[in-house]
Amino acid sequence: MKIIHTSDLHLDSPLSARLSPQNAKIRREELIGTFKKIISKAAKFDRGAVIISGDLFDCANPSPRTVSYVTDLIAAMPNVAFFYLLGNHESELLLNMKINLPQNLYMFKDTFTRYDIGNVSIYGCSKIRKNMFENFMPDKNRINILVLHGVLADRTDDTEKIGLRDIEGLGIDYLALGHYHTYSQTKYSDGIAVYSGTPEGRGFDETGDMGYVLIDTDGGALTHKFVSCAKRKIYEINVDITGAQSELEYEKLIEAKLRHISPESLVRVVLTGSHEADICPDEERLMRSFADGFYCFELYDRSKLKISPGDYLYDKSLKGEFIRLVMGEENLSEEKKQKIIQCAINALTGEEI
Repeated sequence: MKIIHTSDLHLDSPLSARLSPQNAKIRREELIGTFKKIISKAAKFDRGAVIISGDLFDCANPSPRTVSYVTDLIAAMPNVAFFYLLGNHESELLLNMKINLPQNLYMFKDTFTRYDIGNVSIYGCSKIRKNMFENFMPDKNRINILVLHGVLADRTDDTEKIGLRDIEGLGIDYLALGHYHTYSQTKYSDGIAVYSGTPEGRGFDETGDMGYVLIDTDGGALTHKFVSCAKRKIYEINVDITGAQSELEYEKLIEAKLRHISPESLVRVVLTGSHEADICPDEERLMRSFADGFYCFELYDRSKLKISPGDYLYDKSLKGEFIRLVMGEENLSEEKKQKIIQCAINALTGEEI
């Protein structure tokens, strides 16, 4: 049989930190759309199932409208079994809401719960705690999947740490994990621990390919592969401006890095390297030059002011005198020195401070 492993969709996330109210609303609908697309894949399998290993919703009180829509989607696929583990962003609220949960939606409790489907046993526990595996004995004659939400560690404890040493030898073929938003896999003696990652990135700490994991147990053995599915990709691009001699050259360097990125993407550009004192990057101007080209665009200047005290040793101008004074101040950090000098140069040249 084939099983889709997904997690950390964070439906109903506000998404208001970087997006306009209109784009945030669109993006929230896109997250639901991606969930719908993923589970629709399972409906096409001869025998299909979906594992959601935590944080399907972003908070403890998702809107009733979103919850109803999601449960309606699940109910509309009666031939697909859904196994849902609550994550750290959620609560028991979903279980207590006055709606009828679909018959094909199976929830995990705070103690180990087992469900059998085909040749596979799926176990899960919504609460991580020390010594939780002491009396846990999976059937080693079956393919065993364990669903947990937390952080992989050496030993299990009460801070959501899941100890690989505690799992080894139990006969768990696949550890379906949620919590981290990037796909990763860690092998251990019995099998493999996999974070499916989030299907859709929400912030600039979630760059790269996002998707879900497809598990296949046909033939009596378990295999898995990552499947990319995100509607929009998120990029953080470093642009080294060292050597550029004008604002126009800054723009050309940025354009070269963005040339092959889709306008539907969320993009952050970080300026690095060093710049001359007289051509400090204008963040607002550069933002305006590129903001309309992407769904979301940010730009940050992390470049350094290129100042060498020796260059101004014999400079008798007001600028040279001021730079020597600041560079010789032992109580200032290099970062503060650069900011003070840049502000002074902007003032002398009539630029905004």
